Amino acid sequence: MSSNLPPGVTDGMLPGNRPEDGAREALEEWALLELCSLKSDEFKRAILIGKAAIEAERDEIDLLVDNAIHDERESLEMEGWQPAAADAAGGGRD
Repeated sequence: MSSNLPPGVTDGMLPGNRPEDGAREALEEWALLELCSLKSDEFKRAILIGKAAIEAERDEIDLLVDNAIHDERESLEMEGWQPAAADAAGGGRD
């Protein structure tokens, strides 16, 4: 099967196909399941309170998220994932 990707780039290096993207998707699924267990009015309040908290503590929240992604990446690396290829494709950690 032919590909339009540049030489050396695999599908697994593309955003949405990288291992760290799976960690983000798992986090989003968990959050959705937690929110769906709430009553309708509680769901709305949780969204609004969460949004307000994030806006008020954006730097701290960003740090928590970055640390969680970093921890997951380290876990993937211990399982044999090679970040060098992802970094070359622009998917590396800043």
